[in-house]
Amino acid sequence: MKKVLPLFLFIVLLPYSGLAQISLNRADVEKFLSAKSMTSYEATNAVGETFNVGATGPGNTYDFTGFTYDNTSQKFETVNPASTPYAGEFPNATHAQKVVTAGSEVYLYSRLDDTGLYSLGIAGNASGQPVLLKYDPERPEFRFPVKLGASWSYDGKPSEIAPGASMQTKSQSSVDAAGTLVLPVGSFDCLRLKKVEWTSTKVEVNGQVVFSQVKKAVSYTFVTLTNVSADIDVDTLDENSTTPKLEGASYLTWSSTPTSVSANDAARAFSLGQNFPNPVSSESNFMTTITLDGEIQHPVAYEFYDISGKRVSTFPRSFLTGRGRTLSLDMRGLESGSYILVVRSGDRIMTKRIPLVK
Repeated sequence: MKKVLPLFLFIVLLPYSGLAQISLNRADVEKFLSAKSMTSYEATNAVGETFNVGATGPGNTYDFTGFTYDNTSQKFETVNPASTPYAGEFPNATHAQKVVTAGSEVYLYSRLDDTGLYSLGIAGNASGQPVLLKYDPERPEFRFPVKLGASWSYDGKPSEIAPGASMQTKSQSSVDAAGTLVLPVGSFDCLRLKKVEWTSTKVEVNGQVVFSQVKKAVSYTFVTLTNVSADIDVDTLDENSTTPKLEGASYLTWSSTPTSVSANDAARAFSLGQNFPNPVSSESNFMTTITLDGEIQHPVAYEFYDISGKRVSTFPRSFLTGRGRTLSLDMRGLESGSYILVVRSGDRIMTKRIPLVK
């Protein structure tokens, strides 16, 4: 599911983390945009399980205590957009978050006004790979006031993800329920946001469309006015069920205290080598390998995201320890385009952009 947020999903979940009571406005979001660190707890046993999302309206209980979680800390800081290296790419940004992991530095840009909070895009360097993603038009994360019954939509323009391949994203969000969010860290009043997203992929050769596909994803985010939020992805066949099957579950905690990286932690850092072959194609049966260099002291989890930040594939956890290991990645189920591989081990997160050509 959503996970931890690797870098790209983070831009979506940050705005969601700041909801209170049954209404959210600009001042509420402004307060939570000043957070300095995030810890994401991803359920390791959620896939295929059912979850009671309740009916629409108030009075529901959303219980996340039945899962087993892995946790990953993320260091970030709120900065003045004008002071960032990519200010020229996002001249309308009012806020920016600098996200730092081992070997990566990425900036998340947003615009906040009295009408809502809008994601503008992502820029930076992820494990030696340049990243620049702009939402066209701006993507609304919240439209104020956020309260029971509110809704908003997004209709993105097609963007090129590889030569001859384009992707377009549309979504519909609604605040359709409210109640109590129960987490291992406590119980909180919350709103439930339901999001349905459609991603269209098209591949053209010599002006002829040779491939076209639309994928749908359904997720629920449970937002509070405290320092927590939670999220689930559900099977689209169950999108209207009160007890849908899950594709993933996680929750987040936020803090005004920055996280730190100790010298011992830095010594245990690992990095990702270049995948081979690159790009991935039919010549390798859409398989590729990538090497993890450096000390590995925790189980390794890895997954793929498309450039819109949607998780598209999760691989079995690998219990690797010691120094460098090579992972084999199966991309046969993915469509042509650029994907972000996110690798987690303990509190370390590494990313790599991997192109796929079919």
